[in-house]
Amino acid sequence: MRSITRHLLHMIIHGCRMPDALMYDCACALKLHWNKWLGTDMLKLSNLTKQLPTYLALDNFHQRTHSRSMCQTIMKSDHPSHEGRFIGLNSQAAEQAFQFISCAKYSLRNFSFPYSIVMLMLIFHLKNCRITGIDEYSIGLAFSHFGNEIKNYFLTPRVFESFGVFIEDEANDTDEDYQSEDDELMMKD
Repeated sequence: MRSITRHLLHMIIHGCRMPDALMYDCACALKLHWNKWLGTDMLKLSNLTKQLPTYLALDNFHQRTHSRSMCQTIMKSDHPSHEGRFIGLNSQAAEQAFQFISCAKYSLRNFSFPYSIVMLMLIFHLKNCRITGIDEYSIGLAFSHFGNEIKNYFLTPRVFESFGVFIEDEANDTDEDYQSEDDELMMKD
């Protein structure tokens, strides 16, 4: 859960605005982690940590297999404490997207970065066009739809993705030994 927290804080540092709600396949463990560590020396309360989502829920696909009592009550997406934030949300969209990608994995295997990312974006664009009923062959599709229809669905104009580089000398380092520039920024704030 520490790596998920670090990733979310990393996104905030680099300009992403977090929504107040997060649906995650292991949200219960994340909530327990934040309850234990938030406000301590390990995860200080700051302007950054105040931007972390406050409403956490399990997606419906994984919720059925969780046995904690909190998973069957307050972590359910339809629990009243979430004030309707997850109602009508397709909580299995990620699972469906992974299934869709797996059909093209042999084709995508031939592309290296950054071409693989571009191909994935194109594939998802075409799939989204089919789902929404937008003609994927239209010229100027982004221009004609972003300004008035799609823009409202994005909290921030920035898409965030991080990549790591493996350095052989650091192969045996643990998470505790590693401190990035972003970690230093988190500690200052």
